[in-house]
Amino acid sequence: MENFTIEIDTDSDDHLIDVRQLLGSDDLRVGLDAYEPLDNLQEVYWPIRHAKVGQLYSGDPGRKTHWLFAEICPCHLGKGEPTSNNTLLSGKIRSRGKLGDDCGHIIACSLGGKMVEFNLFPQQKYINRGWKGWNQHWRIGIEYTIWIWLINPRRIKPSVEFQVRFFYNDQTYRDRPDHGKFLIKFKCDGYEKNKKVDNRDKKEISMELYTILKGDLMNTIENESDSVPEPNYEKFTTAPVSKFHDLTSEQFQHFILLLLNDYKANEQQHVEPTSASSGYRPTTTPLTYK
Repeated sequence: MENFTIEIDTDSDDHLIDVRQLLGSDDLRVGLDAYEPLDNLQEVYWPIRHAKVGQLYSGDPGRKTHWLFAEICPCHLGKGEPTSNNTLLSGKIRSRGKLGDDCGHIIACSLGGKMVEFNLFPQQKYINRGWKGWNQHWRIGIEYTIWIWLINPRRIKPSVEFQVRFFYNDQTYRDRPDHGKFLIKFKCDGYEKNKKVDNRDKKEISMELYTILKGDLMNTIENESDSVPEPNYEKFTTAPVSKFHDLTSEQFQHFILLLLNDYKANEQQHVEPTSASSGYRPTTTPLTYK
């Protein structure tokens, strides 16, 4: 089995603080023993398998999520539930946040995330809806690349393990996460033997290829409406996506690191990203084989 893990830190508005390859523990539950576990969840809640939740600071009924683990497979794509399915619950989640917040999915609707309380949190509207510009890192850098990984016909049994831990230290909005840590593990059992993958000897992609691939992803999302909270990636599974099928796992890892660090740099400068390459040059970590 080949796998690699991307580690991400965000602030209270879901801006990227740090993006890196996993260096430490792959279990974000440490220190959460006091919270209520939701283990071995029924299939109706999949791809979410486990979570830890706690009481609301406001004293209102309900729970907020401190940790969540999901295992996303191709069968989950497009099977999620939009916020419009439960406007009452959506309103309750928004009320925990800042004025103008959306009800956001932890596991995106496009990746199979359901409208259940432990999969929801108050989120900045422009991040949740992937509005054009430098706020698209979740939509392009994470959701869409997970989708592309899972639909690749050359990979054997592709899946993605998604962990998130939320921290609640904001003294004004006590039930709105002020910081998040994410571990996203891309997994597969290798490649189909009868399908050739080019450039397997190269662990990184060229900056020329990176620029082309990033431009393709930007163009697909730029064609979306500015106010689409739950996108449908099925319409994008044509020529631009097929270019990624030729990448090895290490090259795919390299692309994601380049892309997310481009978004991070552009956020810090408050300028909109372009398809031009960044100055960031990550060195890929050897894949884990199990």
